[in-house]
Amino acid sequence: MSVSQMTPRLSLVLALTFLGGCGGAPETKPAPDAPASVPDGEAEQTDPDAAAPAIEAADTGGPGIGEAEAVDPALGEALDLEVDFHRTRTARGPGFWVLAELHNPAPEPVGGLRVRVALVDALGTELHVVEHTEPGALAADERRAVAVLVAGPVVHEELVIGASARPFVDEAVGAARLDASRFAALELDHDEAARAEFGGWFVTGRVTNGGEGASAGVRVEVRAKDGDDRLLGLDWLELATIDPGETLEFDVGGLRYDEAPERFELELR
Repeated sequence: MSVSQMTPRLSLVLALTFLGGCGGAPETKPAPDAPASVPDGEAEQTDPDAAAPAIEAADTGGPGIGEAEAVDPALGEALDLEVDFHRTRTARGPGFWVLAELHNPAPEPVGGLRVRVALVDALGTELHVVEHTEPGALAADERRAVAVLVAGPVVHEELVIGASARPFVDEAVGAARLDASRFAALELDHDEAARAEFGGWFVTGRVTNGGEGASAGVRVEVRAKDGDDRLLGLDWLELATIDPGETLEFDVGGLRYDEAPERFELELR
């Protein structure tokens, strides 16, 4: 399923001039250098632009939304996901982020998640296409926020976004992949988001590893929403390795939006 979003040329130029990056930091403020090492018990905050999800650029002759070059043998035929387009936000470099939410309408879990963003002209001709592979799986009726970076965009009249996934051939395999989550032993606890002294918001919290093995490659995802459940921003923080029994404290700062959020959602990814 795809969603179209009209993008007037003039308003796009103005948006690219005044909005901040996907992480909400002002465009004129340079990103801080990442520390060479992270002290024990602290989390490493990563520039959202630098920690962007893996994005595969393709021209208009590239593979279609349901035509992944390498298909997991555990997955079946591609099906459309429902896509709820929320907004665009300017990136720190050339281009902009597309913020949307995916919804799995199928009665079973799906994997092989792919998002396709196309910029088209007034005649519907695709001028620029970006394809993004989203890791993990979606349970039945599950929703997930995604951010896709469109780098070096061209002038266009309309933005079209679509998404697809593939059901698991064996339901037991799909259930096992969901149950075998690497976050099962992790407990996320956070405080209410607060206003920062010089503008914006910040969120503090902690993640405890109650399992028997170390947990690496985990990030805290922060979603800001308005009163109508519309996505205002998607930011994330890469965490250091959490040893068994350890509690890692984190602080996600520099959260800026065009309007004041009504609520924040935090989740481990």
